[in-house]
Order: sequence, then structure tokens, then C-alpha cells
Amino acid sequence: MKKKVIYFITKSNWGGAQKQVFDLATALTKDKFDVSVACGGSGILVRRLKDNGIRVIQVSGLDRDLHILEEVKASLSIITILKKESPDVIHLHSSKAAAMGALLGKILGVKKIIFTAHGWPFKEDRGFSWKLFTWVGSFITVLLSDEVIVVSKDDLTRAPKLFSKSKIHLIHNGIGEIEFLSKSDARSKLAERLNIHTPNDSIWVGTGIELTANKGLTYAICAFKKVSKANKNVFLFIFGEGELRAELEDKIKKLSLTEKVFLLGHVENMPEYLKALDIYAQTSIKEGLPYAILEAGARGLPVVASNVGGIPEMIEDKKSGLLTPPKDEKAIARAMDLLISDEGMRKGLGVELKKKVAEEFSLADMKNKIFSLYLT
Repeated sequence: MKKKVIYFITKSNWGGAQKQVFDLATALTKDKFDVSVACGGSGILVRRLKDNGIRVIQVSGLDRDLHILEEVKASLSIITILKKESPDVIHLHSSKAAAMGALLGKILGVKKIIFTAHGWPFKEDRGFSWKLFTWVGSFITVLLSDEVIVVSKDDLTRAPKLFSKSKIHLIHNGIGEIEFLSKSDARSKLAERLNIHTPNDSIWVGTGIELTANKGLTYAICAFKKVSKANKNVFLFIFGEGELRAELEDKIKKLSLTEKVFLLGHVENMPEYLKALDIYAQTSIKEGLPYAILEAGARGLPVVASNVGGIPEMIEDKKSGLLTPPKDEKAIARAMDLLISDEGMRKGLGVELKKKVAEEFSLADMKNKIFSLYLT
């Protein structure tokens, strides 16, 4: 008899948590598992799952920000799903879906409740009330879950443990093979998309993340302003969508960078375009263990990144990348300048990161460790 597994995730946009849900759901063998994904909204994740034959269950109210009526609607929807589906395993991702799923799953007698924390929400740069509220929510979720997965040592250290140490597992994110476009093809496709032209010897700096406050993109843009004064042949490309698009567009205009900094929006199969770039930047304020850096590493790109979350577990400063303090525009600008001016350093750091990603962050290893928890 097949084991029924349902993945729950709050939103169906495309970020790190959604990528992991997609990788896991599409990897479970259909002869042994009945797999489905329950989520809010009808975003990119839903389309990709359906294209790969994975059943998607809509959860009403789950894709909204905190609002009492939406919470009630989402709770009733999850109760209906759990009663109808009677899953053997629910694997919870993202804070809102996890808190509701763990509580309702426990009440309704789900056999196995697994929760993955993709960076604890109380690590966000917010006020005390938010941090306390989300810590309590995280603690309750951990308490009610049978197994808890964290993606970085930083999250393991910060986990609300108390009586729950034995059920918390460190399992790093992992990636598989990526078929990259050639540099010329990647650049020409992106330039055509933006209707721009850059010199053949120009330096392209890029970042591929959601446009949210946690990603610190305003610091990257302000740092790039300093860099571009001395380097006329350098451009910044930002892949991704999110709630801060209008704010970032305004920032780019105010800094007179409209011909140097480009918001590409969502680019389908974005990692394929990484050969267009010479430098990758991730100036996050809060992180778990970002897939984007793993993908940049697989390409062999030199990376400038904030020293937060699990990023130092991937990047050793000045050996496999350059780390900067979060929110430090001057430090970010210095790191970018250093890589722009030193091609040898770019190549050396890229080679080291590529080696580390290949040796320590494989998709197969991640899947095997997670799937073993479904069977215990």
C-alpha cells in the first residue's frame, strides 16, 4: 500500500522553500508514495508541480498575510484536507502553514508530522513584539512536530529546543546538475528581454532572489552606486519578483541608475542564465541556507554575500567568496570593487566554491536524509 505524503506550504510563489518542496515532491517514487502539495495561491510552484504530474490542493486563505478571518478560513480548509486525505505524513514548510498544520495534524491524529524551518522567522530584523510572537509560534510548532529539519548550523543553534533536542535534524539544502546556457546566449537573451546593449567586455553583477526586505537589496543597490562611479562598464541585474518592486524601482531612479541596474522580474529557469554573470551578490539581512548561492557556486561564480544565517557554512571568507556585514554598503562596495578589479581572484574564489558545493551540498544527499524520516 502506498504511503500518502502531503507537503504544506504557505505561498505558491518561487523561493527557496518552494524549490525544496518541488524537488522533494517530484522525487518521491509514484509506485511507493501518493504525493500531493497543499498551498495557498496559484503561483509558479502550482504550475511547475502540475506540469510534473503532482496533484495540488488549494488551501483557502493560506497565501495571505496575518488576518484573523483568513486564519479561520485557512484552518477550516486544512481540517477538510486532513480529514479527506488521511495522510500518513505531512511535511510542513514556512511558518504559517507549519503552525496550523502541526496543531491541526496533531489534533486529527496524523501519524507523522515533519517541519522544515527555512530560517527561523524570529531572526528577521523586526521589533521585540514580532520576535516574541514568532518565537512562541516556532516553539509550539517544534513541540507538536515529530521531526524538525533545520537547513543550517545557525538555525540549529537558534532552534527552540527545550525538550525537543532529539527530534531536530540538520539537513543542508542540496542541488543537482544545472544545464547552463553559454555566456553569449545567456547575455543576448537577457539583453533582448530588457532591450539593452552592453559592451562585450562589461562586468555583469547579478543576484537572483525574492524582492523582499529580508534580502537587503537596497543595500546592494546603494553599494553598486558607489561602485559604478569608478567602474563605468559594470552593470547590476536583479532576477526575481516580490512586494518591494515599486520601492526598488523608485530607489534606482533616485540614484540615477536606470541605465546601470535592471529588474528582470521572474525569469523561468533562472539558474540556466548564470553564465551571463561575472559576480554574484547576496546582501541578505536574514537567511536560512540560500539555494541561490549554491547555484552560483555550481556555476563557479565568485560571490559577495552577507555574513548571516547559513551563508558562512557555504562561503569561507577570502577562500570561497567574500563575506560582508549585513547592511554595510561600504563593505559591500569594497568587496564588489575588489572582484571587479581582480580577475584572478574572481576565478580562484569561483573554483573553490564550485568544489565545496559539489562535495557538500548534493541534491541526492538532501533527499535521502529527508526521505528516511518519512519511513521511521
